[in-house]
Amino acid sequence: MNSLIQKIDRIIEERSLLNHPFYQTWSDGKLTHEALAGYSKEYYQLVKAVPIFMTQLLDYVPESLHDELDFNQQEEFSHISLWEQFASGLGISCKELTNYDGLYKTNHAIAGMHSLMSSFVSGSTAMYALEKEIPKISQI
Repeated sequence: MNSLIQKIDRIIEERSLLNHPFYQTWSDGKLTHEALAGYSKEYYQLVKAVPIFMTQLLDYVPESLHDELDFNQQEEFSHISLWEQFASGLGISCKELTNYDGLYKTNHAIAGMHSLMSSFVSGSTAMYALEKEIPKISQI
């Protein structure tokens, strides 16, 4: 099992968001207010979707994990209001944020995540990959 997790971790590392030019610009302190405001609206699409991913995944989890993942889902719902506060701090109104539909590329990626929630194995692996990157990003 550890070798499988190590393989998954290597794949995640190879595709790390921190290698994306946006995050490199952010890390270098060169991100404009306009770019960060746009990011807040785009990333909000994912923040709203994660609790839905968890709802889908809960249909497939073993009973022994259900309570823990249900708790995680509730935590994910709380992130929505935190993200709305973040966007507000950047000058994005709640109306602008909630009415924003997202770019095709963003929506396509989210739809791909939704499709992975069709089994415990694929859904939990996708959520693991997503959650594994968050601590690194938060250190920028």
